[in-house]
Amino acid sequence: MNHFQEGTVPHAVVTAMAYTLGETEYAYSDVVNLDDFLKANNFPNLPSLFGWGKYRKTASDIFDLAIDTARKSLASSGVAPADVDLVYVCSTCFPGDEVEHIKYNVRLLAALGLCNAYPIGITLNNCTSFLSAIAMAACLVRGGRYRNILIVTADKVYDETIRFQNFALLSDAAASCLVTAQETPGFALVNERFLSSADPVEHNRGKDDSPLYSRVCNELLDGARLSARDVKKVFTSNIFRPITQLKETKLGFSKDQLHLENVSRYGHCFSADTLINLVDYSATNGFASGEHIVMSADAPNLRASLLLRRLA
Repeated sequence: MNHFQEGTVPHAVVTAMAYTLGETEYAYSDVVNLDDFLKANNFPNLPSLFGWGKYRKTASDIFDLAIDTARKSLASSGVAPADVDLVYVCSTCFPGDEVEHIKYNVRLLAALGLCNAYPIGITLNNCTSFLSAIAMAACLVRGGRYRNILIVTADKVYDETIRFQNFALLSDAAASCLVTAQETPGFALVNERFLSSADPVEHNRGKDDSPLYSRVCNELLDGARLSARDVKKVFTSNIFRPITQLKETKLGFSKDQLHLENVSRYGHCFSADTLINLVDYSATNGFASGEHIVMSADAPNLRASLLLRRLA
């Protein structure tokens, strides 16, 4: 692993963002138990209201998705695989037992040529795991212990009867980025906040927790002496569109600040949503140096937000 000399305090750049979607696209109406889902939740079949559109499914496993997106990140980063110090792998569920996990480690490291990287798995915090991994990686790089940290998240639906949730249509997908001490285009992490509900509820899926969202947002922006209007764009989880609009506008963001196009295009890609949305927006719009963005993700009883600044 590549360590800095003691006493140095490098910067950390979030860069080389990429994603991979499940290879087959389906319409929301293809979900096997759509009628049962609508009846159970008392939802009308109004895709334009909720943002139901397409979703992606893979015949492969989450590590195939992870390897594919990680290769894209490494290729665009200019960092040799041998120079990656750590690799964070995020997922809501790592399948198999401890023996299979060893095999997954070997498969991931060998496929990507990460001969000097130490793998760290992150789960339990569900769809906030990717943002938390980015924040941890930035802290380690800024602290001077490591130069390059690869972060990957990957998830898929294993049971088609839960493809539709009461808050989102789920897609199989993966996303990745590199946090590096190199001088390179990307984003600097300005602030981060990760908080849990003051009153956590078992089986809380899609429950609104306005006090939690407000506290995270206020602490995130106040800590940087910014207001909601100082943020160029807000990237969120791809849950049902009216839920997202209500949640984020109550925090002071305008509808124009929200990037919601991918709700109907891809559905909810678990922890990968915010980065996928950022990549797609950047491809057609871009950011000026110094502009700020917010990336926020929700999970039952949890909220995670990053405040990033575009570097020149």
